Amino acid sequence: MTASYSKVLAFGSSTTWGWGGGSGGFSEASADYEGDSYPRQLAALSGWNVLNYGIVGDRVTTATTHDPHPCSVRFATMLADNRDADAVVIWIGENDVSNGSTATQIVNGYKQLIAMANTAGTKTFIATLPGTNYSATAAKEVTRQQVNNWIRQDHGQDGCVEVEGALMGASRRVMASGYVADGMTANPQTGYPHLTPVGYAVVAQTMYLALLNPACPIPPVTY
Repeated sequence: MTASYSKVLAFGSSTTWGWGGGSGGFSEASADYEGDSYPRQLAALSGWNVLNYGIVGDRVTTATTHDPHPCSVRFATMLADNRDADAVVIWIGENDVSNGSTATQIVNGYKQLIAMANTAGTKTFIATLPGTNYSATAAKEVTRQQVNNWIRQDHGQDGCVEVEGALMGASRRVMASGYVADGMTANPQTGYPHLTPVGYAVVAQTMYLALLNPACPIPPVTY
């Protein structure tokens, strides 16, 4: 039996906010700042009320320039402001990996968010972190894979969203220009690609299928 939702909260960093998807950069003064972000496309696809709680540069392990409060504080405020939310999708951690956080630190951040959502009675989904330009043996790539392997297991969340699997092997059309070189990111500071509207459409469809059929682990989606 498939699940049904009225309000979904999209919690994350720039890939949730919609960087590269027609947003025109970090300018929340624009009435159309979300561009073709995955929350906006998920709302159009599903008919659900999907609220975008993505902040550029945010991390699950620490405060940042754009978010001076610890991630858990923002998460708690979001839940308190949306007590009628049916589900929250957590897609965050890329900035933590690129800034040298360990898998244990990132996972501990996830555990805190899961516990808070469970207490609030909100279904919780966590999305895997997308591919990077790190070499297979690089410490940051090892961390990313460790984190993804943890996400794919049942740790009290209601489902997993296989974003890495959905984007793996995808064409350059899913990646934002300026962040791509030969199919990989050209920005060594972030270490991971931002997406085009096509890329965010892939993510939106993956999120939609995962929320309709909650499972941990959820089988990879191929496109």
